[in-house]
This record gives sequence, C-alpha cells and structure tokens, in this order.
Amino acid sequence: MKKIIAVTLVLILSLSVNAHALDTFLLEMRDKFFEESKEIKSLFAESQDIIVLNNMWDSCIVTMNQLGAYFFMIGIFNTIKAEDMTQEAIDYLKGWLDEVNKANTKNIAKLNSFAQKVDARTVLHVEKLKLLYIDLNNVIDAELKNISLIESAFKLRKQ
Repeated sequence: MKKIIAVTLVLILSLSVNAHALDTFLLEMRDKFFEESKEIKSLFAESQDIIVLNNMWDSCIVTMNQLGAYFFMIGIFNTIKAEDMTQEAIDYLKGWLDEVNKANTKNIAKLNSFAQKVDARTVLHVEKLKLLYIDLNNVIDAELKNISLIESAFKLRKQ
C-alpha cells in the first residue's frame, strides 16, 4: 500500500513539474521589480538623491536578472528526464534561490540605511522596494518548499 501511495505521489509531482514552472509568482514579482525600476528611473531628473536612486535602480535590475536566470534554470531542469534527475540539479536550484534570498536581505538592510537621509518621494520608493523584497523572499521560501517536495518525490522514486 505504501508503494502505491509513493508511486502515485511521484507521478503527480513529476507530471506537475512543468506546470509548476509556469504557475509561479516569481514571474509576477519580476514584473513588479521592472515596474518599480521604471518609476525609480523617472525620478532621476528631478531628485537630489541621485546616488540612492541609482543604487535602488541597480538593485531592481540585478534582482530581475537573478530571477531571469532562475527561469532559465527551471527550463533546463524541466528538460531533464525523471530517470536522469540528479541531486546536484536540485541542489543547484535550491542554492540559487538561497543566494537570491540572501541578496534580498542585504538589499533590505541597505534600504533601511537610506530611509533617514533622503527626500519624501524617495522614501516612498524605498519603502515600496523593501516591501517588494520582503514579498519576494516569501515567494522564494514557497518555491523552495515546492522544490523540496519534488526532491522528496524523486528520492522516494529511487528507493
């Protein structure tokens, strides 16, 4: 009975891997960072906080690139046949997301240091960007849980 349940779970999870990549909030988060980067860039011409704004804009661009790289990795991950799946592939995905999460935490800390030294319009974008990074970390945590489920399914399958 346990084997039937395990096989059923493995099949459900392995068949949903492709759907999982398409049904992700990470793409939505990438779009939010893109929109915020455009808003920040529009402030360049009229703000005294050009260095702070430039750092914020750069962090948005780096975050979008990190998420873009993750989407490419998911695409590669989805082309691996279930029988060829290795622990290294799963570890690489998890490691990448962990590093993005750490970078986001550093960005939040840096944004906290800006908030006291900038004008009111910039403060609004500092706060908005901090919330985006917090949301992104929450989405990354959920994504890591999904990857862990896939990892568990492949470990069960190999037994």
